[in-house]
Amino acid sequence: MLQAQTKIKLGATAGLRLLADGKAEAILAAVKAYLSKSPFDLDPVTGVTILDGMHSTPGHSSSSSSSLLP
Repeated sequence: MLQAQTKIKLGATAGLRLLADGKAEAILAAVKAYLSKSPFDLDPVTGVTILDGMHSTPGHSSSSSSSLLP
C-alpha cells in the first residue's frame, strides 16, 4: 500500500505551547500513539511536535498534501 510509503508530520501551533503542567506533552504523546498505529510513515522523533514561533502564526494554518501515483 502507498500509505506505508507516505510520510506524515504533525506540527501543533501556538495554542498548545500555552498549556501548562505537562498537558501539551500529554496531548502530543496521545496523538503520536494514535498516529503510530496508522499505516502511514510517522517519524518517531519528529513526527509530532510543537512548531516554534517562526513556523506558526496565530489565526493562520497551512497544510499540503501530495499523491504519487505509479
